Amino acid sequence: MNKEEILKLHPTACPIPLEKGYLSTGKGVRESTLRNSIRNLRIAQDAVQKAQEENRRLGIPNWYQINGEIISDIQIAEAAKQNKKGNK
Repeated sequence: MNKEEILKLHPTACPIPLEKGYLSTGKGVRESTLRNSIRNLRIAQDAVQKAQEENRRLGIPNWYQINGEIISDIQIAEAAKQNKKGNK
């Protein structure tokens, strides 16, 4: 499996190095392990996205760590509004 095939399976996730030969038999991660990892990553990302959408619907902030700072999506939206007002 080459890098292009992996990115077709999951275009935003490449959790392991994909140097030439790394995925060859006996030299690294098996293709089945990689496929399972990508499948599990998709499941996890879908679950997180659904939880975030539900939180927004219920008015509950989602929290993130950005550059070492813990911030909510409400704070991010407020900062974006202030930036927009400042640029006018």
